[in-house]
Amino acid sequence: MKKLLIFITLPQCIMAMLLALSFLLNRDLPGVGLTIVLFLEIILNIIIFSYYIKNKEKEKIELKKLYFFLTGFIIIFSFGIIFLYQENLGYSSLSPPVLYMLFNSFSMVYLAAEAVKTGNENSKNNIIALTVLCIILPTVTFALLAVFSLNSISMIMAVGFLCLFLFLTAKLLYMLYTQKNKSAEIGDNEKSYTGIYRLLVAITGIILPVAGLTLNNEMGGVFGDFSSKWFYIIAILNGLVLLIDIKGISQKLPVFYLKIAGFVYIVYFTIVFIPCIPLGMVGIIIYGLGLLVFAPAAAFYVQLRQILRDIKILKKRYSDNIIIFTGIAGILTLPVIIGANFRADGINFKKAVSYTESGNNTGAKVDIRRLERSISQIDATMVSSREMEVVTFGRGTPVLSSVYRYIALGNNFFTEKSKEKIQKIFTPEKVVSSSEIIGRDTEINRDFSVKISTRDKEYIEEAGAYKIWVDMEITLAEDKFGPREYKTDFIIPDGSFITDYYLYVGETKKRGIMTDKRAAQIAYESIIRTPRDPGIIYYDNDNRLLLRIFPFPFEKSYTRKTGFQIMYSQSGSFTIGGTVVNLEAENAEERPLQLNGVDYLPAAYKKSLPKIERTAQYYFLIDAGDKSAYKENLELAVKYSKNKNLEKPLFYAVSYQSKLIGDLNSPEPEVPEGGFNTAYTVEEILSSVPQGKFPVIIMVTDNMNRAVEFEKTQMARVFPESRYYYRLNSDLSLIPYDFYSNDILAKTNEIITNTAVDYNGTAVEDDGKSEIVYRESSSGKQPSNDYEAAFVLQKNALQNTEPKAQTALIKEAMQKRILTKNTAFIVMETKEQEEMLLALQEKFLKGKSEKTPSVMMSEAGWLATAAVILIVLFLRKRYMKIKE
Repeated sequence: MKKLLIFITLPQCIMAMLLALSFLLNRDLPGVGLTIVLFLEIILNIIIFSYYIKNKEKEKIELKKLYFFLTGFIIIFSFGIIFLYQENLGYSSLSPPVLYMLFNSFSMVYLAAEAVKTGNENSKNNIIALTVLCIILPTVTFALLAVFSLNSISMIMAVGFLCLFLFLTAKLLYMLYTQKNKSAEIGDNEKSYTGIYRLLVAITGIILPVAGLTLNNEMGGVFGDFSSKWFYIIAILNGLVLLIDIKGISQKLPVFYLKIAGFVYIVYFTIVFIPCIPLGMVGIIIYGLGLLVFAPAAAFYVQLRQILRDIKILKKRYSDNIIIFTGIAGILTLPVIIGANFRADGINFKKAVSYTESGNNTGAKVDIRRLERSISQIDATMVSSREMEVVTFGRGTPVLSSVYRYIALGNNFFTEKSKEKIQKIFTPEKVVSSSEIIGRDTEINRDFSVKISTRDKEYIEEAGAYKIWVDMEITLAEDKFGPREYKTDFIIPDGSFITDYYLYVGETKKRGIMTDKRAAQIAYESIIRTPRDPGIIYYDNDNRLLLRIFPFPFEKSYTRKTGFQIMYSQSGSFTIGGTVVNLEAENAEERPLQLNGVDYLPAAYKKSLPKIERTAQYYFLIDAGDKSAYKENLELAVKYSKNKNLEKPLFYAVSYQSKLIGDLNSPEPEVPEGGFNTAYTVEEILSSVPQGKFPVIIMVTDNMNRAVEFEKTQMARVFPESRYYYRLNSDLSLIPYDFYSNDILAKTNEIITNTAVDYNGTAVEDDGKSEIVYRESSSGKQPSNDYEAAFVLQKNALQNTEPKAQTALIKEAMQKRILTKNTAFIVMETKEQEEMLLALQEKFLKGKSEKTPSVMMSEAGWLATAAVILIVLFLRKRYMKIKE
């Protein structure tokens, strides 16, 4: 033992101290002096190990060969790692831990060999001493010096379990090999064998699975999201079932059923971790924690061995049919429970989505707990640049997320915006990173400077319209670095249409592809996860356009060029990138353009229309959502109403549902808790405004970002007198929000009203701007050119939401190259990306509305399938062998 301490433990502790010192003092690059010391220490350790092994007289030749082979392996890898460390290649901060594990691996193999060689009772103390001297002491030295935190304890425990597992495995294999006359069952008189076996089962069936789950979750779910408590509960229960040693055959049948049910859990993890095996090999070198990747395979072997043994015993009393039926019942138990749970989540999720889209709850209550689970899985539906693989590390739960997406989410695609809307309505506290929905952030592009110019204006005589190009040069600020995305929104005048788009990719000017907006958004989000160059322009709502360009790379003052073409017939202007763009129409018509169900009123014509006199009807939307200050909000609204002497104002308690408040003294709202669903309430208000009135909507909340986005332009068109909605402050002042631009204005003490004029019974704003009016009747002439067709196309895209009709409208817009609510212009860098986009679009246009396209199974998926087939064949073969 003294020699062991001198020749094994002391050199390893010195190495651990040196490595820890290098790790602490110089995490990026070691100094030359420290590197030389490390080289000398490695050489010295190798010489000491070799001398010790060479002079161990009791050692067999085979074991000496193993030790010397391991020594050579350590030499090669140690100097290789030192070279990488010195050259700062790869993850240099991992070099000290990797070096330590290389030398520690010598002790691990030495310990395992000692465990195999010794079989008597006196060897226990030797094994404990070996473990402490060869493994634990050097590890503690390194961990305490290098980490100085609770991570040290975690690493020590992990290495301790690793050594214990190696020892027990080696011991068991030795006894299985030497005791050839033993049956497959554990004999009653084999206490040592039984104890070791049961401890091994406890480690493989409980400790390692739980440790693996914990480590994965602590590392941010690198192999998938296994954070649910049920993964732990099933692992522990399954391990306990394996430890049950029942003598009576009649009691073995229910235990057999439980083992089969738990075996499905083990098979799942075994299949899922097949693609992780290469990572596990690397992980064993680093801290030895990679062994946990192999834990499912170890549990698979142990549990399969027990199941086969139980089948042999059960056949003495039960028929094959009973055993098979019990086995099938066990196999189906977890899938049926999981499937039923997923199905219930799906029904609940459909209720939530239906309410989100239509506001029609029909009295059905949404289970918030189930909805939270569904929302947590929506992220796994986001398409990555490699599409949706069957096993996707770090994105959802492997395989189960795909099944959940199919059963519960209907295999639908969800954008971040749609997910956020659901969260805002039902679980507002879960919205972690919310964009400014109510009132846009006018400083969103403060890191960019934008130069705007126009060119190539042309007049199309047969259409009475103009076309002009708007060019943009976008530069990232001097003191800012990328990669960043440029993102801006803007509103073009009524009667103007985007007809083309381009983006420079490097030095190449690429014309935009017009496509289905859903396909374009998926493709864009997919590409920006890679260092590629996409650009996109589309309607973010009924009238607001969104332009996005990515990336602006790690380069100061980087400039990118883009632009779009506008077709118009009346003079107007719009603002983009902080610059006003004027659209001049010298030959503009002064008469209305009356088409099929849509009229276009020039600004000059609107001046001759008669004025409308309507009075204000006040609506207060009181935030009654989860964790809102409902009572204080209501008191503030009532105070404002009395202060302004408002006539019969209406108060709504707004949660994910809304209710008209009859008793203002009621302390609590009689609506379910949730978010601040202003979208549903505004729709309800628009349909119930009394004749001769226009609505003034005042929101009372301590956080406007809780409010759910709603289609604002609809209200602004129907009631042009009320261009703004408001937020009520505690000092009774109002913050106006523009329905059209979504801009926030300076606070005011009075509401802002506009003059409205009457056009054939429809109210339009007297603002000196041309305006589109949509009619229910289809009277008017048919379009005779692309410009006139654009009006009808835009109207139908806004009003006709039937899927087949939308598909036809998308195809027509693509044919005429006119941007509508359902289309987008997109530029992509490579032909492969364009082909992916077109394939995706084809699936949408074939009627698979809002569905995520199916993809080919990945290599990991094929491996998993092959593994399942092999398992089934193996079980069948073993069963037939037992039956014989």
